[in-house]
Amino acid sequence: MISAVIITYNEAKHIADAINSCKDIVDEVIVIDAESMDDTILLAEQTDEKVKTFVKCWNGYGAARNYGADQAMYDWIFSLDADERCSPDLRQAIKNLQLKKRLTYQVRRKNIYKSEIIKHGFLAPEWKARLYNKSLAKWDDKSVHETLQPINHKLEYRKVEGSLMHHAYKDQSDHREKLDRYAKLSVQSAKSSSMSFVWDRLAPMYHFCRAHFLKLGFLQTPYGMETSKNAFYYSKRKRYYLQQAKIDLKLI
Repeated sequence: MISAVIITYNEAKHIADAINSCKDIVDEVIVIDAESMDDTILLAEQTDEKVKTFVKCWNGYGAARNYGADQAMYDWIFSLDADERCSPDLRQAIKNLQLKKRLTYQVRRKNIYKSEIIKHGFLAPEWKARLYNKSLAKWDDKSVHETLQPINHKLEYRKVEGSLMHHAYKDQSDHREKLDRYAKLSVQSAKSSSMSFVWDRLAPMYHFCRAHFLKLGFLQTPYGMETSKNAFYYSKRKRYYLQQAKIDLKLI
């Protein structure tokens, strides 16, 4: 028995598709909503009778996922974002799984940028731990880029066939707006960190080169250069917000 946990904020345009993409492989859908101002909750509840909705003030992605797992009836949790969709191959693979409690299952997420699946560079496909037993793992408390942490044991991973399609970035402006928000959130978990003066200046260019050359972004036509520049932008914004946080701390 599996519970899907979906965290939302103003996801009226996405939530029904997210639920429909996973409802046949789970036994309930838990939606944790961060006080949306649109019809996210209403549309979620209308999509399927398996859906249960909860409203909770926002306290970070990790905290929201853990809260959702706490509300779930079943121990097995499938974690999904509202802008993600389970492919038919992934649904079939999960249906065929003989779940083993000691395992945490990873799915391959493919990012979609301007309606194109990105195969190389900054947004290249990535393996994400998304199906786990909540008695053995929980999310860390990072504001963003949260990861599963073991509870009294070492996590053992197994990859699942199929893809999780991530419909997140409709254009460069949308991508950069989200990267700016992620950069600001990431600093909340890193205010005490320190970086050398040289690395602080070189990091954005390193992340551009890593995305464009090491991760073969130059092969991703026509959006390789654009997404590699976004890697530079993200690194630059993270360092800007970190510097602002240090200044604020000095003023306290």
